[in-house]
Amino acid sequence: TDSSSSSSSSSSSSVRTRQLRTTPMSWEEVTEILNAKNFGQLLRSEQQEVEYQAYRKRISRKWRSIADFMLVRVFGFSSAIDEYTGKHFVKKDDALSVNGEKIKVGTVRLLLNDFPYFFDEGISHWCLWKYGDYVTVDEIVEAKKTVQKKLREDNFEQSGSNFVDLIHWTNPARFRSISEIDHVHILSLKRNDGNQADDLR
Repeated sequence: TDSSSSSSSSSSSSVRTRQLRTTPMSWEEVTEILNAKNFGQLLRSEQQEVEYQAYRKRISRKWRSIADFMLVRVFGFSSAIDEYTGKHFVKKDDALSVNGEKIKVGTVRLLLNDFPYFFDEGISHWCLWKYGDYVTVDEIVEAKKTVQKKLREDNFEQSGSNFVDLIHWTNPARFRSISEIDHVHILSLKRNDGNQADDLR
């Protein structure tokens, strides 16, 4: 068996041990899950999970840790290669970006999640990341405003599509895939039915 087949088989085996969604989660269902703090019910589809696990394995082969990779991916840290393992890593003591600038503790970044859960169409999954500190309530509020502004700007280009709502949560430790970097999940909802809510959770 070649390495690609072996990797695919391993990923499929890993997926079979996890809970999976066969239908997308609606906004109403997601809200119920979050209000009840049943974070383990936020799931991916089988295809999403296969792609996610394969992605993590590729990172693990090349990087010392997922956290090292995310410091580069999210914050633009520069990286080096360990001469013994051949893996990439971040020198956190230097905290330098690829252009040589110092990355400050408390820097925040808002990005779409590369591997969202299995949601209905119109639901977007964002992550608010913070380097070296915990995300604050004020930073969550500002991030929601940024998402809301972006979605409303997009609405001008997508006739009939309306911003509806936002919700956020922080996963407890046992559900965090990257515990070394504090981050908050934000979901946004757009619908084409013209219904719109002004309240932000």
